[in-house]
Amino acid sequence: MTSPLCLLTSEVLSQLAGALRSGRLAPPFTTLRLRRYVPESMAGRVAEELQRKAGESHDVRHLADLLEILCQDRKQRPHRR
Repeated sequence: MTSPLCLLTSEVLSQLAGALRSGRLAPPFTTLRLRRYVPESMAGRVAEELQRKAGESHDVRHLADLLEILCQDRKQRPHRR
């Protein structure tokens, strides 16, 4: 199953990473909190994914790193036509 994080735009991933690093976004991750950063239709799935990762002892900074890596990967890939 594809992670909902992979379905987000690079801009949204970057905003999430910044919010995590600054402390504006922190566990527990809820749909209500995530709606500020991601499209409402994705907020619940993203909240579940981040909460699951946080529950696996992933530090919030590591979650931010993960999101930034996804952004970097997208920038390095050739654009589809």
